[in-house]
Amino acid sequence: MSRLKIQKVPHTYVLIAILIVLAAIGTYLIPAGEFNRVTDEQTGRTLVIPGTFHRVEQTPVSFFDTFLALPQGLDEARDIVFFVLLIGSVFHIINATGTINRIINRAITKLNGREHLLVPATMLVISICSATFGAAEETLIFIPIAVAIAKGVGYDAVVGAAMVYLGAYTGYTAGPMNPFNTGIAQGIAELPLFSGIEFRFACMFLFYILVWWWIMRYAKKVKNDPTQSVVYGFDTDNLDITFDNSPLTSRDKAILGVIIIGFAYLVYGVLAKGYYLYEIITIFLIMGLICGIIGKLSAEEIADNFVLGAKEMCFTAVCIGLARAIVVVLDDGHIMDSVINALAIVVGWLPASISAVGMLIVQTILNFIFASGSGQAATTMPILAPLGDILGVTRQVAVLAFQFGDGITNSISPIQPSLMAAIGLAGVPYEKWFKFVWPLMLMWTLLAAGLLIVATIIKLGPF
Repeated sequence: MSRLKIQKVPHTYVLIAILIVLAAIGTYLIPAGEFNRVTDEQTGRTLVIPGTFHRVEQTPVSFFDTFLALPQGLDEARDIVFFVLLIGSVFHIINATGTINRIINRAITKLNGREHLLVPATMLVISICSATFGAAEETLIFIPIAVAIAKGVGYDAVVGAAMVYLGAYTGYTAGPMNPFNTGIAQGIAELPLFSGIEFRFACMFLFYILVWWWIMRYAKKVKNDPTQSVVYGFDTDNLDITFDNSPLTSRDKAILGVIIIGFAYLVYGVLAKGYYLYEIITIFLIMGLICGIIGKLSAEEIADNFVLGAKEMCFTAVCIGLARAIVVVLDDGHIMDSVINALAIVVGWLPASISAVGMLIVQTILNFIFASGSGQAATTMPILAPLGDILGVTRQVAVLAFQFGDGITNSISPIQPSLMAAIGLAGVPYEKWFKFVWPLMLMWTLLAAGLLIVATIIKLGPF
């Protein structure tokens, strides 16, 4: 009996190129339109005025402009592109000292017989950071080390990337105190800041249990049978991490001290001073240089490792820029607002008990074309909040639907810069990651839908 042949998932660049072409075709077929917008004087954010959608002149994106969107996408995504390139460079310098390898070996030795604690402990710390101060892209710096440790205890690179990235988005999706999605969305919906925190913490707990179970289920399969890994036979040694059984030297301890101080200052900077990508990059550049000097690397060796690290991240960096080009095409064709308006209208036809799920679906779709959570909040919440008033859905539920729709698909969307950066740092191709994560995304979405129905029934408030 012949078996159906499963077609290989196209190359990441091919997938993104298809989306860019479809977006360009859409600028010819979808009526162009815009919402009127005003600037919030207190926050400086640009907000959509509900009910102001109107047709504008069709501006289809030409063949040349479709290609022009590629460098424009790289330019608009330059922050995260620079972040990925430079973080990769710094890790290559630190790795060249050999300290990370020896520290990892010690960690693996300590975990002997207790490997099962690695995933839940890492996820818990990362998810709390994301839930409280919105750490998402900031957690990417932990992925190379997590991958190395995961592989060292018998798992694979996917487990290492998942326990950091999915851990971050467990907290981000529930967002009990996340200022970047929850805070902005509640402010626009005119809700008290971080109201409904108890329900969102409960959501976070359930998300955590689901994601933890999925990762550990996969990790145990890989440990028992390495051929079960989705990356089996594929080289995932992105940072060429090898294990060194040598004892820690005084120089290693000094480098470890620099790393701890650097991370501590990073956390302080994010929490107290509002540091973001550029400031984080600066901290890492300084940290990498000091570690290189302590590790007795010559100036030439530091420079060579800097270049090699950036080189290994080029694929990921280009992916991020290409993904951003999709949004550039939609904006240039003035059909972004048209898509948003159409989706909002569809939700309006649903009964109140299900309308929150409809909002979730809308935000899920939007997240595939609009990667910025803050941008989505500023664009769609002025529509969804009053829409909820009409449908009998509290504004708190509308915000929750936004959060879930914004967060869950970040684990699978190929235009999500943080995802492409995460799997790039782990050395995992998108098609391999997709195979691992798509069932989880489906279960996660169903769980979120159930929680939204509960929130609708209890009329989660205050309003």
